[in-house]
Amino acid sequence: MKRIIPLLASLVCSCTQVVVETSPADVRQISFTAVFDPETKTTLQEGRHVRWSASDAVSLFASTGSKGSIFKVSSLESGGAVATFTGQLPESTADCYYALYPASNDARLVSPEGSISCSIPTAQKGVENSFDPAAALSLASVASGGSVLSFKNAGALLSFTVPGNWVTRIKIESLDESVAMTGPASISYNDGKPVVAPSESAKNYVELSVPEGSIGKTYYTVVYPGDYSGFRVSFYTSVNYYNRYTSSNSLSLKRNDNVSLIRKNWGTNDDRASSESGYETVTDPVSVSINSTSESYYNFVVNYTVAGVSSADLEHGLVFSYDNSNPTCGAVGEAGKLRGPAFGSMGTATLMQCVPNSCLRPGETCYLRAYCYDSDAGSYTYSSVQELALYAQPNGCSISKTAISSPSENVSLFSFKANDTWSGYVAEADCSASGKVRLGVHNAAMGKTSTVSMASQLSSSGALVLVNGQIFGTQGNIGLAYTGGQLRYNNSSDDGISACRGYGNTYSDWQPVTRAIIGVDADGVPGAYWCTLINGTAYFFDRPIPAGTAVYPQVTANAGPGPRVTWSPQEALSTGPMLLYGGKVCVSEEKLKTGVYYTNYELWETTSGNIYGSARQRTAIGYNSSTGKWYLAVVTSNITITAMALVMKGLGCDYAMNLDGGGSVQMQVSGTGALTSNTRSVKSTVGFFSK
Repeated sequence: MKRIIPLLASLVCSCTQVVVETSPADVRQISFTAVFDPETKTTLQEGRHVRWSASDAVSLFASTGSKGSIFKVSSLESGGAVATFTGQLPESTADCYYALYPASNDARLVSPEGSISCSIPTAQKGVENSFDPAAALSLASVASGGSVLSFKNAGALLSFTVPGNWVTRIKIESLDESVAMTGPASISYNDGKPVVAPSESAKNYVELSVPEGSIGKTYYTVVYPGDYSGFRVSFYTSVNYYNRYTSSNSLSLKRNDNVSLIRKNWGTNDDRASSESGYETVTDPVSVSINSTSESYYNFVVNYTVAGVSSADLEHGLVFSYDNSNPTCGAVGEAGKLRGPAFGSMGTATLMQCVPNSCLRPGETCYLRAYCYDSDAGSYTYSSVQELALYAQPNGCSISKTAISSPSENVSLFSFKANDTWSGYVAEADCSASGKVRLGVHNAAMGKTSTVSMASQLSSSGALVLVNGQIFGTQGNIGLAYTGGQLRYNNSSDDGISACRGYGNTYSDWQPVTRAIIGVDADGVPGAYWCTLINGTAYFFDRPIPAGTAVYPQVTANAGPGPRVTWSPQEALSTGPMLLYGGKVCVSEEKLKTGVYYTNYELWETTSGNIYGSARQRTAIGYNSSTGKWYLAVVTSNITITAMALVMKGLGCDYAMNLDGGGSVQMQVSGTGALTSNTRSVKSTVGFFSK
């Protein structure tokens, strides 16, 4: 940081002592005349002339421990260049007197050597092109019987230009908290070179108030000298919006120094700090605004802008409530708070964020705002409130069923027709604690083991009915599975559980993901969630990480797309996407212009359209949360994934998940064999087993 020419120099008052009269024996009324000196008080005008005012006063100390005598201006000459101070001074046996400017009733002479306890105010009043006169501490000394007081400044000046009309308060902080800038101190005269010893209660900052509408004007603050490791300068409005600059350039600030910190004018889009200060712009005023929203039956899509992005770690996103018309943020992971996608750039970031319908209520007014948190300011900034409503849910398909031979009286088996368009088979069973059938995940081929024929898996597992399970490839199964309460997952680095790329989709970078998972606990209680795997531990949520064109933060042990759910699956598997959640259809064929399906929460391949865009044979699993009945369904005619969700809804499900499709679609029945024509070997299956 470059020091510029001192405009405020040491205060030296050439004062001629004139005895006017003698009052009582112990008090003398005297006057001192202060005249111009190259090192004296100045209002920073050209020529640095002395500018005393009629309100100025000084304190003179005759003895230690007592407050000083106040001497006030009795006359001014030459436009304030010359001032006469008059007051009463007690007689003293001291060799010399000490004086303090400005006068203070709180200051005390604490040692005969000229140490005075005083203070530079932490809160200073802005004076255009000048400084708060109450802050400009100066000391003087005169020998007993002498005639000249020589004032010397104890402080230094820092200046800045107000960058915006809305600024009303400026805070300058030392980056090193141990370096005091203002507050109480003991200042020694030290033969005309004052030395400051700040007290323990001194502050490492100074605050200056300025009138609103001061854009482009220069103000000065008075601070203590010191070795500064850098400064933080914050501009505040009356409602706490701010702009902050930080510089780690060290500065050895001497008394009488005058350093310019910030020269910036937002009104003219001048984004430069002063070249001599070495300051860098760290933030623009943090603000959040919603540009547009859209509603559907499956999600909200919110486009918003965050201005003043200074760090990729700034917490941001959406917050919503059905009960509070002015929603605010609480802890990370609370129900109405959704973390936003990663910032694509610093400064101003434009984001698109999807709100999945799993956490929304159809038909009710939802109050939603975008937010951003600034850790330095310790507060949230919000957009205006948007009132949105999830559209009514589509009806399930009309289903006509025909009973076919079942392997057990506890399993109902049907062929069916949906909307007179799609054909398939469904197996239904009560898998609750009181039922005679259990849901089971067959562990024939987890991880990287070879595929096994469905007929072989049916025979070896003793199942009543099996359908194909997880999507798989050369890398193994994609997702988690639980068999007998034991967690199973593929151990390859690209497991599609915590993150994925490839699989024919449009993503080239690793993307944090959640996968739909469905199953039962040890008591047969059903559950459906979204899961991910972090360091070998599975985490469950009632909503997914919304896939889209932006990367979302990875789930951690303390943060995710919503509140963590405590669940201990006994038999479960994850594939996806989720088709139904709480009776709501989670999918749609709608996609972005980029080709990325932002309703496909589980982030499957999209470029070929073989998950959303095409009609193909499909397998799904679901349950009815009221009855405890489970459904294993295959559709043998080509069907879109949204239509498959409506089929599962028509069959009676309020929770359902997509399984592997295409050539893997199969249903094997004990005693009957395959009901479908496909014979592809697969790596996992799910089915009904006798208890």
